[in-house]
Amino acid sequence: MSSNKPLILITEDDPDDIVLLRNAIGRLRPDVVIEVARDGLELIDRLSDRNQAWPDLVLLDLNMPRMDGRELLVHVRTQMKLPPIDIVVYSTSSESEEKLAVKELGAAETLTKPSSFSEMLVQFDELLRRYLQPAASFEP
Repeated sequence: MSSNKPLILITEDDPDDIVLLRNAIGRLRPDVVIEVARDGLELIDRLSDRNQAWPDLVLLDLNMPRMDGRELLVHVRTQMKLPPIDIVVYSTSSESEEKLAVKELGAAETLTKPSSFSEMLVQFDELLRRYLQPAASFEP
């Protein structure tokens, strides 16, 4: 893997959501490398491995087995000595109280999962522009 390619680490337990996220990100930014952690404990293991490339962005589902997104945010922000990392919560919840709570736990922002793939593309186009460097020009 080339270290100059942006890396997004998706933390999601739902296989269908993983496929949708991979497809949306891949369509918008084919240069991005995507890795998946199935729950908070897998993410902690991945972030603890200093031999792995450091992610440019973590997408975090809140409702996962073993360690959910809220517990993970608390652990990452209070128990781990990590380089700066942007964690964006990606959840079905659209409650403003929930968004505020995860922001206070250290999430960079919270996105509500959209109801259609076309809405997801718009949402992720904006997200990737905020958090990743522009893609290099591709010569055909």
